[in-house]
Amino acid sequence: METENDFTEKVSKFFELEGILSLSIDGDNEGFFSWNNCDCCKSKLGGNRFDCSGYNEKAKAIQAGYQVCEDCIQYIYNGELPGLG
Repeated sequence: METENDFTEKVSKFFELEGILSLSIDGDNEGFFSWNNCDCCKSKLGGNRFDCSGYNEKAKAIQAGYQVCEDCIQYIYNGELPGLG
């Protein structure tokens, strides 16, 4: 069973590996259902995904193409942890 600490570590690792400082939902994206893994926490559960972009300060560039689940969006934007277990 995944713990809150497991979840936050996955999100932190994603930011570190991608070299991004922030993550933003692209445009007026209202999300879409997908069975694809979340790019951020790697969740294999189906659910809403949002197209997102992140800023890489080292490259001085915006990196696009991330599909991120609702749980990660809530955590990144509001600090809210998903109900785990």
